[in-house]
Amino acid sequence: MVEAVIERTIHCENRDIPIRIYKPSAQTDLPVILLIHGGAWVAGNLDTHDNLARYFCSKTPAIVVSVGYLNAPEGKFPYSLEQCYDVLTWISENREELSSIDSGLAVVGDGAGGNMAAALCHMTRDRSGPSIDLQVLINPAPDLTCNGTISRKNDSLDCLRWQAFQYLSNPQDAHHPYVSPLRAENLSKLPSALILVAEQDDLRAAGEEYGRRLQEAHVPAKIYCQKGSNHLAGDRARASSKAEESLRVAVSFIQKAFSQNVPQGAKQMSKKSETLLHAAHHYLTVLSKIGDLHQAYEVENISQLCAPHCKKVRNEKILFEQRGHFADQLRGAKEWLGSWAIRPLETLAVPDSNSAVIRYELSTQKEGRLLVFVILRFDEEFNIYEIDEVHNKIDEN
Repeated sequence: MVEAVIERTIHCENRDIPIRIYKPSAQTDLPVILLIHGGAWVAGNLDTHDNLARYFCSKTPAIVVSVGYLNAPEGKFPYSLEQCYDVLTWISENREELSSIDSGLAVVGDGAGGNMAAALCHMTRDRSGPSIDLQVLINPAPDLTCNGTISRKNDSLDCLRWQAFQYLSNPQDAHHPYVSPLRAENLSKLPSALILVAEQDDLRAAGEEYGRRLQEAHVPAKIYCQKGSNHLAGDRARASSKAEESLRVAVSFIQKAFSQNVPQGAKQMSKKSETLLHAAHHYLTVLSKIGDLHQAYEVENISQLCAPHCKKVRNEKILFEQRGHFADQLRGAKEWLGSWAIRPLETLAVPDSNSAVIRYELSTQKEGRLLVFVILRFDEEFNIYEIDEVHNKIDEN
């Protein structure tokens, strides 16, 4: 199950990179998966790999950040790879926003995305960039040298040669370690790897060779071959019955790797965060019900309505900030807005201050659409005692 999907655009230097964040639940400190889609460098996008992202999000479970890099021929090497590095850096710098401060990070890619995931690990090591704990390469293409040429030779590599021609500005770039990780001289100090190959895939030999070279460089690497299958991208990279065997292996590998790296005290912190998020979601549920009512509940009834996590309200009042001042009663909000409907966007727990932050869109009868930011403050029994709320009108134009 995927609880939330958030669309974002990352701005870095002169590059804008669309990303899609998948959250499986309100639980915090989950691992993060950076998903780099395949599609022969010329195809694929956030939508084609939505199913795969949801699979990893729900089955692992993990927060998945899918990157919409610019496809070739417009997105030539190294531009699209630099976009992936930008997103990796953004993840590292925004772990608190992702509610994943102390958890691991995996890079996953299929086909061309597997090539770029492997290359990203080399790039990050060379730049002393953000730490990657493991790499999962699904039917990767780790070698674009194509037996020495990207010109047509009427053999089984001609399709890959055409893809390389689209991706590369200069044919000599095919020998760059960030284009052909298999041909890199230095494979040491890279993240642990799982390389999934398909028995009848033309890319199988290169994938297996890359796995062996990682092992020779003392990098923990596992190679798994799915028998009787060809390139899984032929099934549009969906988490289908055809791909299920390899994907189960991938999920198991990620789960095992991260379960061995749970920081001491993380489970306790996660439990507190989970309770805060549960209370915040309960508050949203109550607010949604109130918005549908023809008459506002009396303030005295709010405590009973919000039980068990909203038993007490400081000074027997709900504190709503609207148009620069606090209303004394929820009825004031009803008079201002009329009825309303809520679309949750994001909920974050802040366990250190015993609070939760909620961002949601409010469609109202009288005021149109509003973007709302809420801070809920809880006592030690996780009862709400203060609600600070700020509204911003959404420009319909």
